[in-house]
Amino acid sequence: MHFLKIVKLIHRRLISPIYSRGKNSISKLFIVHIPLTLQRAKVIRSLKPAFISTMTKSGTWYNREFFYFYNQLLEGKKRSEIIDYMLKKRMKIPSLIKANNNKLGYDAFFISHWLCPSF
Repeated sequence: MHFLKIVKLIHRRLISPIYSRGKNSISKLFIVHIPLTLQRAKVIRSLKPAFISTMTKSGTWYNREFFYFYNQLLEGKKRSEIIDYMLKKRMKIPSLIKANNNKLGYDAFFISHWLCPSF
C-alpha cells in the first residue's frame, strides 16, 4: 500500500470518531481504529501474547523465572550472566515477560494467579 493511502486511511479513522458524539470515541480511536488500520496496511503486525494462569501456591514465581531465564538463553546470554544479573539486581520478575517472537512464537507471556491476576 502506498504511503499516501495509509495516511488517508488513518486520517479518515481520526476524523470520524472525533466528530461523533460517542463517549469513548477517543479511546476507541487509539486502542482500536489506528492499530487496526496499521495492521491492515501491513505497517505493523498483530501481537501474539500467551497467558499462563496458575493456582495459588503452585509455583507462579517459578514459572516467571523459568520463562524469563529461557528467553534470556534464547537471546544468546550465558547461564552465569543471567544468574549473576538476577541476583545482583535482586530481580522481581513482573507478570508480563517480553519474549522473542521469532524463536518462541509469542511476543509476551503473562503469568499470573487465576484468583488474583495482579499478584
